[in-house]
Amino acid sequence: MRSLKTLALQAKERLKGSKGINTYTDNAIVEFKKIEKDEDIAFMEKVERLQDLEDVQNPISYLIDYNYYNSLEEHSKEKYFLDLLDKYRFYKQKLEEQKNKIV
Repeated sequence: MRSLKTLALQAKERLKGSKGINTYTDNAIVEFKKIEKDEDIAFMEKVERLQDLEDVQNPISYLIDYNYYNSLEEHSKEKYFLDLLDKYRFYKQKLEEQKNKIV
């Protein structure tokens, strides 16, 4: 199990924009997918389309990249899923703020 200090140092390095994409844990190497701007724009467009739809019970199922998700190990799947949730919330809130400014 990783210590709190190790996790904090890794988070600090990510915030500084370190070039290392891989993180080493006690038992494995966790690889992080680098997201390009085009993917980010496409993701935002998907979130926007989801807001227009009614009766969407599980929006994450529409947003998840199943090919990438299925290629990950179990511990990486959890991180990918939680990052996807955070990203979805961020863009949903951003779109709602834009909609409120227009009205």
